[in-house]
Amino acid sequence: MVSDCGMVFGTSDIMKRYILFLALPVMALLQSYIVIAQKHTPHDSTYFKTYPGSLTARVYTSYKYAMVGFPSPAGETKYLAHTKYGLGIGATYNNFTLNVAYGIGYLDNNKADKSKGLDFQLHLFPYKWAADAVFTSYKGAYNGSNNAGTARNNNGNTQNIKLDFIGLSLYRVPNANKFSYRAAMVQNEWQKKSAGSLLYGANIYYGQIKSDSTLVITKDDNSVLQPVNNVHFIAAGPGVGYAYTLVAAQHFFLTGSLAANLDVIFTTEQSDVINNNKTSVNPLAIYKAAAGYNSDSWSIAAIVGGNALLFKGDAENKPSYMSTGQFKIFVAKKIMLKHKS
Repeated sequence: MVSDCGMVFGTSDIMKRYILFLALPVMALLQSYIVIAQKHTPHDSTYFKTYPGSLTARVYTSYKYAMVGFPSPAGETKYLAHTKYGLGIGATYNNFTLNVAYGIGYLDNNKADKSKGLDFQLHLFPYKWAADAVFTSYKGAYNGSNNAGTARNNNGNTQNIKLDFIGLSLYRVPNANKFSYRAAMVQNEWQKKSAGSLLYGANIYYGQIKSDSTLVITKDDNSVLQPVNNVHFIAAGPGVGYAYTLVAAQHFFLTGSLAANLDVIFTTEQSDVINNNKTSVNPLAIYKAAAGYNSDSWSIAAIVGGNALLFKGDAENKPSYMSTGQFKIFVAKKIMLKHKS
């Protein structure tokens, strides 16, 4: 289990209901993970090595990102969260991981006004499974477009913009006896030979982008310009993908993982004058990548992972998009606390 967290502030009633809706499958997944983690899981030791009874300690730097883009008659309207670079520490014991990071503002002094909120991510890798739960909620964003009429102040900051993204994905990893997600993502295993695995599973996500003023201007079926200040969507669907780790000289590795999903997405656009609903089928991608050095004792690597999806409003022909994720650079040390008898 891997978790990362930050500051908390209030969420909308829709998000609260959605969080409660997802709480049961997440808790069931955690319970199953605890049971599986306590059992011996067979694997081919010529491909990767495990370290029962070990503690993996790490220090890292991280950067989290969230962005959304809307098509409009004036061109793309794009909003980006202003997040801080973070310095953190963490540890993994018997496949349970906790990471804690603190935002460092002086690393990017050119961004005085920061987004505030919560970014919590839970990554589980029980035997033959990969699960990701994400809860991202930011208040305050940067308007990356030049469109007139959208929410922004003189400095380009949009403190009244709220970005929320929450969801769960679960994928089967059939070749887990040779391929290790943990070696690349939580560093408590060591992939010594190249291997990969097919992925198949499903996801469910909820997203909301809300502003106190005009979020984006769209055009209705009669070509009349309409302001929008609240967009939310629910996306769910199946997906397939592939994950692979390329190993050189046993110690240097490059891991890539991509799951492509075809989701049914229910989108609502709202303002004081409109309430539009749209059902569409659009792609969603869940990606992970890592590169670095691994051994019996030390790991040094960079990791990136996130989600990217398309959703369609009622009026515009082009879809909107939303993307969230994080980037990390870490150094980890495996510490043997006990040895097999």
